[in-house]
Amino acid sequence: MNMNDEYYTYQPGDAERFKAAIGAKAKTRGNELVFYLCPYCTGGGNHDKDTFSINTETGQFECKRSSCGAKGNMITLAKDFSDQFSLGNDVSVYYNINNSRNQFKRFRDAHKKIEVRDPAVKYLLSRGIPEEITKKYEITTMPNQDNVLCFPFKDETGELVFIKYRNTEYRADGALSKEWCVAGNYKKILFGMNHCEDFGTLVITEGQIDSLSCAAAGIKNAVSVPTGKNGFTWKPNVWNWLVKFEEIVVFGDKEGDEITLAEPITQFFPKRVRIVKPSSYQGCKDANELLQKCGAEALQKAVEDAEVRVNLRIKNLAEVENVDLNKMKYYPTGIKSLDSMIGNGFHDGELIILTGKCGEGKSTFSSQIVAKMIQNGLKVFCYSGELPDYTFKSWIDKQICGGADTEAARNAASAFYDHKCYIYDNSSVIDEKEEIFDLIAQSIKSLGCKFILIDNLMVAMELKEKEDLYRQQSAFVTKLTKYAKGFNVIIMLVAHPKKGDSDENDSISGSGDITNRANLVIRYQRKSKDKEDDNKSLIKITKNRTTGRLNWDGISVEYEPQSMRIREPGEPITPMLELPEEADWMTVPDDLDDIPF
Repeated sequence: MNMNDEYYTYQPGDAERFKAAIGAKAKTRGNELVFYLCPYCTGGGNHDKDTFSINTETGQFECKRSSCGAKGNMITLAKDFSDQFSLGNDVSVYYNINNSRNQFKRFRDAHKKIEVRDPAVKYLLSRGIPEEITKKYEITTMPNQDNVLCFPFKDETGELVFIKYRNTEYRADGALSKEWCVAGNYKKILFGMNHCEDFGTLVITEGQIDSLSCAAAGIKNAVSVPTGKNGFTWKPNVWNWLVKFEEIVVFGDKEGDEITLAEPITQFFPKRVRIVKPSSYQGCKDANELLQKCGAEALQKAVEDAEVRVNLRIKNLAEVENVDLNKMKYYPTGIKSLDSMIGNGFHDGELIILTGKCGEGKSTFSSQIVAKMIQNGLKVFCYSGELPDYTFKSWIDKQICGGADTEAARNAASAFYDHKCYIYDNSSVIDEKEEIFDLIAQSIKSLGCKFILIDNLMVAMELKEKEDLYRQQSAFVTKLTKYAKGFNVIIMLVAHPKKGDSDENDSISGSGDITNRANLVIRYQRKSKDKEDDNKSLIKITKNRTTGRLNWDGISVEYEPQSMRIREPGEPITPMLELPEEADWMTVPDDLDDIPF
C-alpha cells in the first residue's frame, strides 16, 4: 500500500507516539527508531534485542528475527495494538479498525422514496429554491410539524444514511434550536452525493440550502457538509468517493475576508482546490443570499471565477517580492573571507549553528561575533549557562579594546555596550529555571535585541525526563528557527560535535534537525594537533542557504592572545572604539641640576 495515496498520511511523530503508547524502550539510530524488544515476539526465548525498528521517515516497520518477521506500517500497528495505540477516530473509521464502520446505525427502508410535503416546498420557494429542486432532493417536513424541514443525506447508491433537521421558525434570541441531527450514531456524509452526475468539479457549501441554491442555479455536483464548518467526521466516510473528483470548489459562508471550509479542505484534499473569491459574494454572506439578491448567473460566475489555492502555504512565485541578494541588509562578522562567502555577513531571520570541539575556541569566536554585532549597531542578548558573566565581560572587553587592558579602556568598553548587550544572569539563586524562549522573547520585544547568542544547546534546553532527547532537540531548534524568522532576528546556537574528526553536518551531536533547520553552519577548529600551531585555526562553512557557497578546506585564521581576537593572517588588530588617551610621562634629563619648581 502506498500510504500517500490513501486516507492516512504518515506523520514523523507517529512512530514516537506508538513507542510511548505501548511503553516501550527505544533509541534513534539514523532514520530508524530501534526498539529494545520487538513488541510482537519480545525477542523470542533468548530475548534478542534491537531486532525491531520503525523507519521514522516512512512509518514502515520490520522485525529481523526470522521466526517473527513481523512487518507492515503504522496502520498495521494501529490494528494489531488497537487496545493501546490509535491514529485517531477518523483513521479507525476509514480502515475499519475494531469494526468501527460496523458501529453505524442504519435506517429501515433506506432506499424508499421520501414523500415531499407542501410546507417544505412553500418554505424553500421563499428562499429562492424551485419546487422541482425540492422534490428532486426529497426535502420534506416532519409529520405534524410543518415548521421542521428534513434534509435526507443519501450516499452515492441512494441509500439514506443520515438526516438533518432545520427549524424554519428559528429566532436569533436562542429560544428555539436552529438545526440538529438525527439521534444515534448514524453515518455522516455529504448532502447531495446521490445527485452528482460525474467526477469533474465538486462544489462544497456549508449549508444545505446553499447547495440547493447552487443546484437551482444549474450548477451540477453541489453538496454540503452535515455538521457545519468545524465538523469533519464525514471525511473518512466519503473519502474514496471524494478523491475521484478532479477538483473541489469551496463555496462556504463569507465571514469577513475569509471563506469557511476553505482552509481545512485545501489542506487535506490531494488534488486542485479553488475558493470562491470574497468579491464574488457581492456583499452577501452565502450562496442562498447571493441567489436571492443577484440571481443564478451570479452563482455560476462565482464558481467559474473561483481562485486556485493548492495549499495555503504555497505562493505564486510571480507574487513573491524581488530581493537583490547583493542588496540585502547584512551585518559583517569582521572576518573578510567569511563575509565574502556568506553574503557580506549575517542576515535577519537566520539561524546560525556554530560548532567545534571543546577547548578549540568556539566561545572566543562567538564573543568576538557579539562584539562585532554591537559595533554593527545591533543590540544583543547572550545566554551562556556555563561561562560566568564576569569572564564573558573580561573577554569581550579585551576584544573590543584590541588588547588594551587599562581601567580607562575597560570603562570605555562598558560605555560602548551599555544598554546594547544583555547577558543571562546565571548567578541567580531562584530555583525555578526561566524558560529560554521567554528570555529570548523578552530581550527582543522589551529590549530591542536583534542578535541572540545561545551557548550551548544542551545547557540552554530544559530537558523533560519522559521525552526522547533527540525529539526535544528537534523541537527546540525548530522553535529557534521560527523565532528567528518570526521576529526577523539573527540567532546563533553553539552546538558540540560528536567524538571523532568528521566535518559532516550530521556529526554534530544530537538530532539531525539541528543542522537541517539552520541557514548557516560554521565549524571552528584547530588547524592541526601540532603545539606550534596552537593559535592557528580554520573556519569551515558546511551549510550556506544564502549564497550556497561552502568551504570544506577552511578559512585560515589565527588567535592573538593579548586581544583575544581571531583574525586572518596579517590583519591588524585595531580597537572597535576610540580609546581614551593615556597620560604622557616626561623623562627628566640626567644632567638637569635645577629642580623645575
